[in-house]
Amino acid sequence: MSKLVSVIILSYNHVGFIENTIRSILNQSYKNIEIIVIDDGSTDDSVVFLQKLRKEIEFKLVCKENGGVVSAINVGIQEANGDYIVLHACDDISLPNRVANQIEVFLRYPEASFISSNINLVNKEGIYQKELLKRKKEKIINLDDAILGADISSVGCMYNAKHLKYIVLDEAYIAEDPQIHLLLLSKFKYAIVDYGEPVLNYYLNPKGLMNTKFKQLTLQNLQLLKNYKDNKNFKKAYARVQLSYLSLLSETSNKQAFNYLYKNINLIRERGINRVMIKIFLPKKIHFLFKNSRV
Repeated sequence: MSKLVSVIILSYNHVGFIENTIRSILNQSYKNIEIIVIDDGSTDDSVVFLQKLRKEIEFKLVCKENGGVVSAINVGIQEANGDYIVLHACDDISLPNRVANQIEVFLRYPEASFISSNINLVNKEGIYQKELLKRKKEKIINLDDAILGADISSVGCMYNAKHLKYIVLDEAYIAEDPQIHLLLLSKFKYAIVDYGEPVLNYYLNPKGLMNTKFKQLTLQNLQLLKNYKDNKNFKKAYARVQLSYLSLLSETSNKQAFNYLYKNINLIRERGINRVMIKIFLPKKIHFLFKNSRV
């Protein structure tokens, strides 16, 4: 008998997007799927719309008070009955072979905590931009890799349900990534990064967390890393995230960036004076173009 996959769709004020997301799961080539929608206290017409949609499409709807995405994930994990779990944003579109492809990888690596697959990036009009990762052979990763910032795409993940139910995410954080992957790999041996065929179209939402709260996300990443101070890669990884935060500060205020550098002088020792100064004085977009022109 085929394995059951629980797809947890996280709904919050996206009434105009969520039907297409649900239908992308309904249209999977792999059919043994349960769909669970967790509405995190939407203030638009999402709940009314979803209740009507349930008359046409079979899925479980759980409505809760607003508590943030991590809170919704914790509820969804408890509701899931599957052998594998997908955590799905309510504005992304899973491609038809997403579940089948990821199940096939799990069959080859049954002890993996999760499979992180390649994704397509699409703009706000839904137009394809590029694949997130360059295609190459899949890679086994462990906690050391995750701490250093492995190529993990949380929106492209499928999780081993037994492993996922073993952990509880801290709801003080505004996002599950990288908390979920660090926790899993601190408890279990390995995961897989699949650099092959993309499994999802990721909507580059200008109002999403990555655009509106990136500084806060970066600070939370630093806080998370402090839980792994005993890891051999901690200093290098921490300095790397600090450098990213320095770059973000410099986009709005060089004074703030220099104040942060003064308080964290270890950055110069860990990353080098030239790299630090480039992050402060060279605008992020220009630095990105310069870097990629040399590839």
